[in-house]
Amino acid sequence: MFGLQLSLIQAIAVVFALFALSRAFLGFRSGKLSWPMFVMWFFVWSSVIVFLAFPDVFQAVTKFFGMERPLDFMIVIGIIGAYYLVFRIYVYLEDIRSDLAKVVREVSIGREKK
Repeated sequence: MFGLQLSLIQAIAVVFALFALSRAFLGFRSGKLSWPMFVMWFFVWSSVIVFLAFPDVFQAVTKFFGMERPLDFMIVIGIIGAYYLVFRIYVYLEDIRSDLAKVVREVSIGREKK
């Protein structure tokens, strides 16, 4: 693959990441994914591809952040990412709750007038 020596699992993971990247692009193009979320997923899947294709880069990034093992770095990034996504879901649900309260208020006011 472009002169790279990838193991079978690395090749499968790169193909999966390319598929996920294409799904993110199609979701953005169809309007189901906002621009900030598309940028986030583009960064995530592009990073996965780079780290799979060039593991030495990942080792250098791990050392830059002061960690000894790449797995530790991946776990920390995964936990931070999971907390961010939970936060985004919470904000989204609060917006839905607020919108629902407005709709219920308007419907109940409309029924009182009858």
